[in-house]
Amino acid sequence: MKQRILAFMDAMQSNDAARISDWFSDDAVLWIPPAQPVCGISRVRALFRAMFNRYEFLKWTIIDILPVGDNRCIHICESYGKIKGCEEYRNRVITDITFNEEGKISSLSDYFKDTSVFSGCMASHQAAESLSEAMSK
Repeated sequence: MKQRILAFMDAMQSNDAARISDWFSDDAVLWIPPAQPVCGISRVRALFRAMFNRYEFLKWTIIDILPVGDNRCIHICESYGKIKGCEEYRNRVITDITFNEEGKISSLSDYFKDTSVFSGCMASHQAAESLSEAMSK
C-alpha cells in the first residue's frame, strides 16, 4: 500500500490532470473541498484540470500512510501552494483512498484542517470577477 500511495502522490506532484486521472476507475468518486463530490473519470479529470489552473503551484509532503485494509488507506500530508492572486499557504490534509480490485482509485475524499484559506481567497476572486464583469457592461 505504501508504494502505491507514493506512486500516486508522485503523479499528484506533476499537477498533470491526465496523468493523475489514469489512477482513477471509470466510476470513481472524488471529493476535494471546497468543490462538491464528482463521479466518473471525465469529471475527475475536469476537476483536477480546473484545480491546477487556479494555482501557481501546489505540492504535498507525506507525513504518514496508514493502511486501513487491503484496498483502503488514510494518508496525512502537508499541502502547500499558491492560488493565483493569493498568498502562499500551508495546510494539513487527511486523505481517505479506496482502490478497486484492478488497483484503480474508486473513492478519494480529502479532509482539510483549515478550509478558510480556500473560501477567503475564492471569495475575493469572485468579487473581483463580478466587479470586472459589471465594469465591462
